[in-house]
Amino acid sequence: LLPLPAMGATASASSKVEPILKERKQPSPASGDWSSRSKKIFQSGSIRFSGGPIRRPARWARLPANCDEVAVARQLLDLWELEAPSAVISLIGPSHAGLAVGIDAGDTRALHDAIKACCPAFPLKEFRDGLRHALSKSGSWLITDGVDDGVGGLLGRPGPRDTQDASRCIGINSWSSIQGREGLELTKSGQCLIYDRASGRGAAPLQPQHGSFLLLDTDPAQAGGGGRGGATRPEEVVLREALERHINSEDLSGDGVKTPIVLVLINGNAGELRRVNDALMRGTPVLAVLGTGGAADDIHALYSWQAEHDGRAATGDSAMRGEHEHAEWLQPGPRKSKEYMETARRLIPNILVYGARTGANASPQLAFFRFDSESDDTPDFSNALLSSLLDSCVHDQDDIMLAVQWGQPEILDTVLERSAFSVGEKSSRIVAAFEAALLRVASGLQGPEIVDVLLNLTQVDPSGVRLDRLFAESENRYELDVWYSHFTKTGQRGECKTARHFGVKGSGNGNRWMDVLDTHVPEYLEHLIARSKIYAVAHGTVWSARGGLNSGHDGDYQAVATTWTDLVLWAVLIGNIELARRMWSKTRQPMRAALIASQLCRSLSKKNHLFSDSKDLLELSLEYERWAIKCLDAISSAEEAMPLLTLVPTITPRAAKAGEPTPPPIKLWTESPLDSAICDDEPSEACKHFVTHRHVRLLLRSFFSGDYPGSKARIDRNAWAIEVAIQVFLFFLPGTVCEVMDPRIKVADSESAGEHEAEGAVTAAACMASELDNLHWDAEYLQEPTNHDSQSDWRRENSFADVWDDMRSLRAVHFFSVPMVKFVTYGLSSIAYNLCLTILIICDPRPQQLGRMLPFAPFTAASGGFDFLELFFWLWSGLRLYAEIREIPSYNLKGLRIYWKPLWNKMDVVNLIIVAIIVVLRMGCSAGAGDGGTGSAYFGSLCDGTEDSCPVAHCDILEEWTRVLYGFLALSNWFRLIQLFDYWERFGQLRIIFFKMVATDFLYWMVFVVFISLGTGVALAAMIPNRMFAPKFPDLHNSPLWAPVWGLLGDFDLDVVEDAIGWNSAGAPPTRSIVPLTILVYMLMANVVLVNLLIAQMSSTYEALMEVATEEWIFNRAHLILEFKDSKRTLPPPLNIFTLLLWDVPSALIWACRGVPPKPPGLASLLQGLKYYSPPRVLLWAMQRECTACAEVVKGMSRANSIDNMVDAMHDELKDGQEGLQRSIAELNAKLDRMTSRLANGIAPSPQRRASVVRASRTSIASAEPQAENLPPVRGIVGPAILPPNHAPAFLASLPPIHAATDAISAAEVQLRASAFRIRLVSDSLNEERDAYLSAHRSVSTDVRNSRSTYVHVHEPPFSGRDDTPSNWVLEPSGAPGSFRIRLVSSAPSMPAGQYLNVHRNASGTMDSRTPSSTYVHVHEQVAGSSDLASEWVLEPANGHADGYRIRLNSSFHGATAGWYLSVHRKADCPDVRSALSTYVHVSKFNEDSDLEPNHWVMEPVHYK
Repeated sequence: LLPLPAMGATASASSKVEPILKERKQPSPASGDWSSRSKKIFQSGSIRFSGGPIRRPARWARLPANCDEVAVARQLLDLWELEAPSAVISLIGPSHAGLAVGIDAGDTRALHDAIKACCPAFPLKEFRDGLRHALSKSGSWLITDGVDDGVGGLLGRPGPRDTQDASRCIGINSWSSIQGREGLELTKSGQCLIYDRASGRGAAPLQPQHGSFLLLDTDPAQAGGGGRGGATRPEEVVLREALERHINSEDLSGDGVKTPIVLVLINGNAGELRRVNDALMRGTPVLAVLGTGGAADDIHALYSWQAEHDGRAATGDSAMRGEHEHAEWLQPGPRKSKEYMETARRLIPNILVYGARTGANASPQLAFFRFDSESDDTPDFSNALLSSLLDSCVHDQDDIMLAVQWGQPEILDTVLERSAFSVGEKSSRIVAAFEAALLRVASGLQGPEIVDVLLNLTQVDPSGVRLDRLFAESENRYELDVWYSHFTKTGQRGECKTARHFGVKGSGNGNRWMDVLDTHVPEYLEHLIARSKIYAVAHGTVWSARGGLNSGHDGDYQAVATTWTDLVLWAVLIGNIELARRMWSKTRQPMRAALIASQLCRSLSKKNHLFSDSKDLLELSLEYERWAIKCLDAISSAEEAMPLLTLVPTITPRAAKAGEPTPPPIKLWTESPLDSAICDDEPSEACKHFVTHRHVRLLLRSFFSGDYPGSKARIDRNAWAIEVAIQVFLFFLPGTVCEVMDPRIKVADSESAGEHEAEGAVTAAACMASELDNLHWDAEYLQEPTNHDSQSDWRRENSFADVWDDMRSLRAVHFFSVPMVKFVTYGLSSIAYNLCLTILIICDPRPQQLGRMLPFAPFTAASGGFDFLELFFWLWSGLRLYAEIREIPSYNLKGLRIYWKPLWNKMDVVNLIIVAIIVVLRMGCSAGAGDGGTGSAYFGSLCDGTEDSCPVAHCDILEEWTRVLYGFLALSNWFRLIQLFDYWERFGQLRIIFFKMVATDFLYWMVFVVFISLGTGVALAAMIPNRMFAPKFPDLHNSPLWAPVWGLLGDFDLDVVEDAIGWNSAGAPPTRSIVPLTILVYMLMANVVLVNLLIAQMSSTYEALMEVATEEWIFNRAHLILEFKDSKRTLPPPLNIFTLLLWDVPSALIWACRGVPPKPPGLASLLQGLKYYSPPRVLLWAMQRECTACAEVVKGMSRANSIDNMVDAMHDELKDGQEGLQRSIAELNAKLDRMTSRLANGIAPSPQRRASVVRASRTSIASAEPQAENLPPVRGIVGPAILPPNHAPAFLASLPPIHAATDAISAAEVQLRASAFRIRLVSDSLNEERDAYLSAHRSVSTDVRNSRSTYVHVHEPPFSGRDDTPSNWVLEPSGAPGSFRIRLVSSAPSMPAGQYLNVHRNASGTMDSRTPSSTYVHVHEQVAGSSDLASEWVLEPANGHADGYRIRLNSSFHGATAGWYLSVHRKADCPDVRSALSTYVHVSKFNEDSDLEPNHWVMEPVHYK
C-alpha cells in the first residue's frame, strides 16, 4: 500500500471531512432513510490500474449521498490540489450500450465498442486526440461518468508508455455501480490500491484515463435510475450538474473570467435530452457529436428538417416547427422506446429554440460537429470544443481573453470578427488580452501568431500596456542587476530613480521599467521626459512633473505612456526576436528602434557575466541592424532617405501668453538615427554596417561639402581636395577654382509658421509621443522635403559678376567654414607645422650658420638666446594646444573621456607635452648661458656647475635630451599626418590594415622574438664575457647581449665574435665551437621560421581585413567628417590667433566681469552632429514614408520566413526519404547476406523447416482466433503441396473432413468454406525472398477505390493491430475447370467480409490502370445477378518452391486480360507504395525477356468461425 499523494492525513482528520458532510441547500429526493445513513460514510484513497502505464495514481473519494457541491469543489482543489480549471468540458451520454439509443448492441457491451461497430466511420482516435488537444490548450477539466462502459470509455485505454497526467479527467458516478468496490471499501483511507478492472462485483469498471473519481454513496435501487427515460434523475447526475453550475459561476483560475463550460453530447437517451434542454435554458452551450446515434443525431435531424422546410409555418399550439411533424424527422430505430420517442418529440423542438439563442459573443448555444473520414479531424474537433467553450462566456469580450490564453489564432480570429466592439475602439479588455498574449509568448507557452491576430484585427493602443507587469512576469534573460533589484520577488525592490523626474513619490511602482531602460539605453531618460512634455503640448496643457499619459491605471501609477519602441526594447531584453519584430513593425520610427535594439544587444555582449551569451547577442545585434538596413533599402532615392536618417523630431511649443518668450524646442530624441549609429562612446555602440549603406555615404558627402541645415555655404560634393587647396590660396578670387554656393537645406523657422502649421505641429507631436496608428492627417498637408538646388549659370562662372556675388553674399568668407575646406586648411596647417619643425632641426636660418647641420646655435653660449624660428614654433604649438582644448565637447569627465578616445587626440596631447618639456629644458639651459654657468636658479641650486660630477647642471647633457625629444616630436608629428589620408579610400584601407597588423600580428610575433632573442643574447653573454662591459649607456651594437636582435635584421658581425672567442689562438676554449653553433641555430629559427611565420600571419590578416576594410574606412571617415564639421573651428593654427583675440578673450572678460557665459554663435549648438530639424509637415511625411518602408520590409520578411519554412519541410522530407532508403538498403543487404550464406553452404530450406513454419503460424492464429462452436477438431493438411494445381476435385479432396450443415449448399462448398487460407508472398518479382500477406482493409485514404470496392495490398510483419492483420481468404471453385474465385472471409475496419478478389478497369481507365501492361487488384462486393465482379484465378506450381504457386488471372473483363499474373513490386513512376511496410498489388503481363518473374505465393490454412 502506497500513501496517497497530496491527500494529507487519513479519515481521522475531521477538519478535512467536515466540508464533505455539509448538506446541500436543496437536497435531492431519496427513498427511506438511506440519505441519513450515508452521511456517516466517507472514504478516500488512490489506485493504480493493473496493466497500465506507470504514472501518478488516480484519486478516489466515496462521498455521502447529499454532499454539497462546494465541498466537492474544495475536495478537488484544496485537498487533492488539482490545478484550477480555466474551463470545463462535460461529456454526457448513456452509461453503457444497453442504454444507448439508435445502437443495436447488447446490454453488456461498452459504449465505445458499440458505436464503433454500428458506426464504422466514427473515428475514435481523432475524437480522443481532439479532446486531449482541447484539454491541454484550455487547461480545462473533463467531467464524465468515469466508467469504461459509458462515455468515459470513449477516452480509450492508456498505452504502455502513456505518461500523460490524467488528473484533469474527473469521473462522477454512484458507488453501488462501480465494479470492484469491495476492494476499495477494504482499503484504508489515504492508501493506494492496485485496481483490477476484471474482478469484483458491479457492472461498471473504472476507466483508467481518469485521474480523479467521485463516487456518490446512493441508494443501489436508484443507481442509474432515470437513465432509461425515467423522470427521476440519479443522485450522481444531480451532484454532477450542481458541481458544474458552481464551477461555471466562479473564477477559479483567477484569469478574470468566470469558468466557461460546454456539454458534449454523445448519443443520448431521454435523460440526456432533459440535461441538454436544462443546460440550454441556463445558457450553457452544447456540442452534439454527430454519427453517434441517439439524441445527438435526432436533434440534428430536426435541425436539417427545419433548414429544408424554411418557409413552412409551424403547426399546433406550441408554435414550434417540427413538433407535430415528428414523423418526418424522428425515425424509429433500435432501442427507441415509446417513452424516448415522446420525450424527443416534446423536447427536441425546445432544444433547437433554446440553442438558437446567442450568448455574449453573438453565437448560437447549440452546435454540431461531424467527423469527416477523408481528413484528419483532430484540430477541427479541438477548435469546435474551444469555440463552444467561448460561447459560455458571461461578459462581452471575455472570449477574447480566453482565446488568447489558449493560444488559438484561428479561434481568436473568429472571435474578433464577430465581437461587438468596432475596429479602432480603445478597449481595456483588448489591452489586457494583448498583455496576456505578450506574456504567454515571452514565457514560451505559445507562438507569436496570437499576437499577429491581435495586431492585425484590432487597433491595440500601446499606451495602456503596463510595462512593469511585463518586466515583473518575464524572465530576466540576461541577469540584469537593475531588473533583479526592481522586479525579482527575492530582490530588495530598490528605489526607482527615474520616477523622481516625473514627481512620482514613494516606491515608484508602475515606473520601475524606466530604470531598466535608462540603465542600458543611453539618454533614454531624456527621451521619456520629452515624451511627457510633447504629449502635454499635443493636448494643450502645461507640462508638469505628473504630466504622464497613463494616470488612470488601477493601483500603480505609470507616469509615461508606453509606446511600441518601449515594447521593442522589452522584447529585446527578454531575448525574443519574434516579439521584437512584431512590435518593431508598429513603431513610428522603425530605423531608430532597430538601431537602439542593435546597440543594446552589442552593449550586453560586453558584460562579463554574459560571456557565454556574447556570440548569440552579437548575432541578434546584426539581425536588428539588418532591419534598419532593409528599411533604407526600401527607399530607392537617397534624397528621400536623407531626412529620415537625420531627423530629430522637435516641437517648438507656443508661448502661454502673448508677449512671453517662446519656450525652448522639445527634442523627442537628442540624436538623429545616423548620429546614434555612428556614436561609439560608452555605453553606446556603433552600427558600422548601417553606416556603410549607400544612402549614408551620399549623406556624409553632402554634409562634408557643407550641404546641411545651418550651413552658410556649400561646395560641390564631388570637388577634389586639390581644387579646394588651390582655392584656399586664391581666397581673394572666390569661386574661381572651386565654386561656392548656398546650401540646399534650410533650417525650419517655427516663428513664421501659421495657424495651420501650428495644428500640424500638434498632430506631429501626438504621433511621435504616443506612436498611435489612429492619428490621421490631411494628405495634402504632408510635404516631401525638397532640396532647393540653385542651378548655376556656367556662363557666369569665374566672371567678375560671379566673384562679386560671392564676396557680397559673404559666401567667400563662409567658404572656410565648409567641413571639407576646414579639412584641407587644417591639413595644410599640419604640413606647414611639420615643415617648420623640420627646418628648425635641420638648419639654422641665420646667415652666418647657413648650411650647418644640427648646429642648435640657440643652445650655445655664443648664440646669446633664442632665434625667431624656435619662438614661432613654440607659439604655433601653443595655439595648437588652444585648438585642442576647444575640441573637448564638454569640460567634465564625460567630455574628457570622449575626447581621449581617438588615437589621434592622444598623439596630439603627447606631442604637446613633449613641446612643453622641450620649452622647460631650453629655458633652463639658455638663461644665463653667457656667464658660463647654468644661468638658472633651479639648476644652480642643484650644483655649482664647476664639478664634473654634476650631470644636471651641464647644458651639454640637456642639449642631448632636447635633441632626442625634438627627434621624437618630429617622428610623432609626421606619423600624425596619416589621419589626413583617411579621406581617400585606398589610403584609408591600407592605414586600417597597417594598424591592425601592428596591434595584433606584430605584437604577438614580438613575444616569440623577445623570448628567443633574449635567451640567445644571455647565452652569448655567458659564453663571451670579455665583450660585456657597462658604460654609462649600454652599448647596443657591440654587446653580445644585443647581437641576436641585430642578427634578426641581418647585421650579425662574425668577425667580432671570432676575435672574442680566440678562434686562431692556441688552446682556444670550447666556446669556439659552441658559439657558432648557437648562432647558427638562432639564425635559422629567427630568419627562417619567425620571419616566415610573420609573413604568413600578415598575409592572412590582409586577406581577412580587405573584406571589412571598406566598412571600417567609411566609419572612420564619418568620424572625420563629424570632427571637422563640429569640433574644428574655422581657422586652423596659427591663424586661430585672430579668433582668440577677437572673440574668445573678450568673451572671457565679459564672463569674468558680468558673469554672463558666452553663447555659441547662431545655431551651432543646435545643429551639432548629423541632424535635420524639419517643419511639422515634413516631419509627418518622414514618419509616413518610414512606416511605409517598414511595412514593405515586414512583408518581405514574412515571405522569406514562409519560404524558409517550405525549405525546412522539404529538407525534413528528404531526410525521411534518405532514412527510408537507408533502411531499404539495409534490408536488401541482409537478404543478400542470407542468400550468400545459403549458396555458400549449398543447403536449401528443407520441407520439414517449411512445415514447421506453417505449423507455427497455424498455432499462433489458432490461439488468437478460436474455432467455431459445434465443429469437431480439424486435422492439419500434411505435405508440402497443400493445393494441387489446376484440379478442383483434387483440391477438395485434400481438405480435411467436416460435418456438412443442413442447408441448400453443396457438400463441396461446405468443405471449401470450412477451411480458409492466408495468402503469403514468398518471393518478389526479382526472385528475392519476401514475407508479406495479402490483405484488404481501409486504414489509409488511398485504400478506397469507391463505396463498394477497395484496393488490395501486401503487408510485411510486424503486425501491430487490427489495421494490418493479414486477411483470410477462401477458394471457391468457379465454372471453369481448375479455376477458383478468391473470397474475403475476414472482417477489417470499414471492410465487411464476403467481397471477391477482382481485376478490371473503370470506364476511363484512369482509376485502375497502372501501366499499359498492368492493372491494380481490388476486392469488390458481389452485385446480385452479376458475376463479372469476381475474377477467376488459376494456381500454377512455382519452380523452386515446393509449396508455392503462381496466381494467374483466368478471366478477362474491362481491360484485365486473362493470363496476367498477380504481382507485387514497386516502380518509381507508379503509386505502388502504400506505406513503409505495405505495397499495392497488381496483375501484370509476363514477359520472358524481362528480369521480372511472377510472384510466388503460399497458401497457409486457417480455421475460422
